[in-house]
Amino acid sequence: MKAAYIDEFGGPEAIRFGEMPKPAPRANEVLVRNQIIGIGKPDALVRSGNDPYLASKFPGLIIGNESAGIVEAVGSEVKNIKVGDKVAVLNGTGCGSHAEYSCAGEDFVIHTNNNSCVKFVLCRSREDNFLRPIREVSL
Repeated sequence: MKAAYIDEFGGPEAIRFGEMPKPAPRANEVLVRNQIIGIGKPDALVRSGNDPYLASKFPGLIIGNESAGIVEAVGSEVKNIKVGDKVAVLNGTGCGSHAEYSCAGEDFVIHTNNNSCVKFVLCRSREDNFLRPIREVSL
């Protein structure tokens, strides 16, 4: 699959684009075929080295915090999401979404409720460890 990734921390010049292995979902994850990806401040923080732990993921750390698309596969412990569902994802790890496919834990995935793929602005609650839609938006 095609993906944007980094092999070291740095500025925008650190971003590479190329082929990476398609991920497989773990027991509590879903595999999403991304149709839309978001770009924002968390991406710059990850890329610049804000979380030194991520260096252990080099080389080939796929960047990207948010995406939306169609569920292609689900892990054995996933209960509320099924193949074919349209979903939006705010990846809890802060990486992995800037690719054709990405995996995310079920707790970081929200259904979109009509024929458009993305219908929500998502936020992580400081009090809770889950996603919540804060308002609908038009695309």
